[in-house]
Amino acid sequence: MIDSAVIIPSKDEETRIKDVLSKIDKSIVDIIVVDDGSKDKTSKVAEANGAFVLRHKVNLGKGIALRTGAEYAISKGYKKLVFMDADGQHPPELIPRFLEVLD
Repeated sequence: MIDSAVIIPSKDEETRIKDVLSKIDKSIVDIIVVDDGSKDKTSKVAEANGAFVLRHKVNLGKGIALRTGAEYAISKGYKKLVFMDADGQHPPELIPRFLEVLD
């Protein structure tokens, strides 16, 4: 079982999230996308690219989206959590280094 998860809060990121998800090594982390009230196809794109999606019906803000993702991940037994933005400002290639530091 993978004990690490990447949590990605997102809102209306259908055009950018695929690129971010494609760069994540899915053999070392599970991906949890929290769709924070998107009006576009963010959820569908995320699911089609290997993410588990939690969805807020309305926008509650980034802080609540992070909390939603963290609470879910902890409830499922993940031991290490990495948080990233859906717009690509955090390089997914750094996830292995973040996990090393958490060890």
